[in-house]
Amino acid sequence: MKMEALTREEIKEEESYSYRHLSSCSFPKDILWASFDHCTFEKVDFIGADLTRMDFSHCTFLHCDFSNATFTKNGFKNLTFQDCKMIGVNMVEVNGTKITFENCLLRYANFNDAKLKEVLFSNCHIEEGSFSGTTLKKTEFQDCSLQKADFYQTSLEGLDLSHCQIEGIKVLPKNLKGCAVSLEQALDFISLLGVIIK
Repeated sequence: MKMEALTREEIKEEESYSYRHLSSCSFPKDILWASFDHCTFEKVDFIGADLTRMDFSHCTFLHCDFSNATFTKNGFKNLTFQDCKMIGVNMVEVNGTKITFENCLLRYANFNDAKLKEVLFSNCHIEEGSFSGTTLKKTEFQDCSLQKADFYQTSLEGLDLSHCQIEGIKVLPKNLKGCAVSLEQALDFISLLGVIIK
């Protein structure tokens, strides 16, 4: 289906939009609920926006800025975030399925207590991000920077972090079971067990 242009002025409270393209503008902060299906957002400013009640499905976000935006407790699926700035984004308790984050800046992002299923983080900067108490099911981190990220009370079983930067990562030793890492990374994790290497 052909995608039609969408203007900022057209977005109204409690309205639904399908196969529309919004670009080069700021998302109206006074809109608290709207539904977007199979829509594309390009170079849209979502800085500080409250997106808690927004309904996004099968949408793509290109070069958008979500810095300090809030998705708390939202549920969404089949979304792609590409080349987006998402510093400090709040995704606490979100329920996300089939989400892709590609080339995104997610420094200080908060995914605490989120339920993530079939989520891909590819070439993302997630330094000091927080995944405490997060459920990671069929989730992948590919070539990501996870330096000083917090995975407290989160199982890393099934994750392959061998191609990620994980210096200073915070995780409980019991939650490392089943996590694939490189030899060099394994030496870093040994310190969590209180082992001294001579």
